[in-house]
Amino acid sequence: MVSQDDKHDVNYGQRIPVTHVSRFSGIAAPNAALAMLIRVYVENRGNMKQLLILVAFVMLYAAELSASDSAAYEAYGLLIGSNRAGTGQTPLTYAHSDARRMATTLTDVAGFNRGNLQILFDPDKKSVTDAIDTFEQLLSEKAGRDQKTVFLFYYSGHARTTGLQLGADDFSLSDLKARLRALPATVTVVLLDACQTGAISNVKGVSAASATEQFSYNSVDQLNVSGMAVIASSSGSELSQESRKLRGSYFSHHFTVGLRGAADIDHNGVVTLAEAYNYAYHRTLSTTALTKVGRQHATLEMDLKGKGDMPFAWPGNFSSRLRLPRSIEGEVLLTHKKSGTVVAEIRKVLGQEYEVALSPGNYEGLVQTSDKAYQCSINIGEGSEITMDLAACAPLELIRESAKGGDVVYRVAKSKKDRRREYVMAELKLGYFYGGPSEYTRRLEDFRYKGLSKSDALGASASIVGTPFPFVSIGVTIATMDRRVGESNLRSAEQAISWRSFRVGGFIRGNLILGRALFVPYAQFGGGFARANFEFEARGTDSEGVYPTVFDGNYISGGLGVQMNPVRWFGVTLFHVDYVRSHLVKMTEPTFSEKHNNGGLSIFTGVRVGY
Repeated sequence: MVSQDDKHDVNYGQRIPVTHVSRFSGIAAPNAALAMLIRVYVENRGNMKQLLILVAFVMLYAAELSASDSAAYEAYGLLIGSNRAGTGQTPLTYAHSDARRMATTLTDVAGFNRGNLQILFDPDKKSVTDAIDTFEQLLSEKAGRDQKTVFLFYYSGHARTTGLQLGADDFSLSDLKARLRALPATVTVVLLDACQTGAISNVKGVSAASATEQFSYNSVDQLNVSGMAVIASSSGSELSQESRKLRGSYFSHHFTVGLRGAADIDHNGVVTLAEAYNYAYHRTLSTTALTKVGRQHATLEMDLKGKGDMPFAWPGNFSSRLRLPRSIEGEVLLTHKKSGTVVAEIRKVLGQEYEVALSPGNYEGLVQTSDKAYQCSINIGEGSEITMDLAACAPLELIRESAKGGDVVYRVAKSKKDRRREYVMAELKLGYFYGGPSEYTRRLEDFRYKGLSKSDALGASASIVGTPFPFVSIGVTIATMDRRVGESNLRSAEQAISWRSFRVGGFIRGNLILGRALFVPYAQFGGGFARANFEFEARGTDSEGVYPTVFDGNYISGGLGVQMNPVRWFGVTLFHVDYVRSHLVKMTEPTFSEKHNNGGLSIFTGVRVGY
């Protein structure tokens, strides 16, 4: 599924006002060194020797500072995904997926070791407090050794006005604030994707409390303490929503995509916390614009002592990346094929280049421009950088429809390349063949031959059919035709005549696509080589024996039929009616000129298999 977002472009480089933020000392040393270098160049551009000395000094300083600080802090995280519903609430669908996706993103690009993350699914209050206690003890040990630490608390699930709703338990905001503020981490980052709402499908939380007191507002207001950054998924008068298309919460999804590089507008390989928020803010606002619930505004406040912005992810250091070139414009949806997880949903602006850090694997990309859509198969290898090329993607037909919960979505009807539902098919048909009388059989009746006036027999054909265009197929076929046996006792001499005939040739078929290629009526015309194996048998005379003769010629045919194709690689021929003309068998006596049409009328049914 593909969601319908706002159609206006958003400039993610435009900053949302936030309170003053700090970064860990030296964690962005390369950027600081670059700024120093620019200042040196401006002040000393007339003295090249002095400039070169200062350049070397700045580079050495940056390398030393980055090396010392990279090992000076360690990141930990507690991630909670709770689908459980409390009284008056509806169970969620994607909170577990949100937590897993956040954990994968943090380990891929944000410097978190997998062993430093704990994920809780549908926990009660005691499980959460026990986990916080464990991290508090660990962080205390690190603080005792003067080691810098980062602690991330992430929650996706239900909430009421005063706190997190953990099934039947309520974890009040005041208690949560006290526990998180007491953690001896250098920096604590809190991500809350939850809110209070009414009974609407795909919306987080169903509560009877007042809708004017939103959890997201209170979380920012009450948890904003020194050394803590709090990001909430919606403002004080809004609801946080889930998306069937994204298989997760809007905000959590866009935040993780931003960390993977979509928020890195200056292309320095580093995504700061404010950049990630800025990107998630705009994308969440845009993608929730057409839902029943309406626009959702994320909120951010930070109170981190120091100067500058706080680097939070380093997608530029990730070895495997997908590059979206400047020429692509529109919506880009990336899905991991094996797991079905939507890993990125990006509004790509024309003229800007994006890089997204991805784990090695096979992905499917769905690209929707203003008037076209494409489906791309993407294989990301270890350490590879792949550029998306729309020329190598299959064009798609998109059908707009309404989805449950109020989302406007686009359903992929089929690939235009696959509209014919087939490439090459083998067809096998069986049925009834009828051949009528001819001048030749009437002449033989004059010689008292019986049984030659008509042919009622089982017919069969086998064909290979290719479809280079949706409405045109071409093929080759081999099929049986007329076969007869007749006997005569003229002048007390027993005689028998028999023949069997077949044809080999080609045909062209015109297809009429109905029901998205489920039913395909068609008409076809063909021709080719035909042969009749003729035998004359004499009995009870001096010339007793069997005398074979071969008659070769050609044939022409025309037919109508209807196919049913439940899947692209298998179908059935409901019926096929074919008429063939092929004059093969004839009199060999010079005084007679009668010929016989070894063709006739066929009515077939059969199966079709291929790819």
